[in-house]
Amino acid sequence: MAEHARLEIAVTELEEKIHKLEAERRELLASQGSKKVTVSNLESQVELLQSQLITARSELTEQRALYNQIK
Repeated sequence: MAEHARLEIAVTELEEKIHKLEAERRELLASQGSKKVTVSNLESQVELLQSQLITARSELTEQRALYNQIK
């Protein structure tokens, strides 16, 4: 009888551990999804800023050319 009780306790403990690990897994998957969205948003911002930089450089080059013509 003692062996049976010990096994029941062990099963209960393992079931609790499994539930905790499953919850942790779900949390990690959710966190991973959130981080992927954040990375994607940051990549979009970088592309936008790179485009703005190219435009600003182009405008600066035009302004310099106009300035040199006026001199």
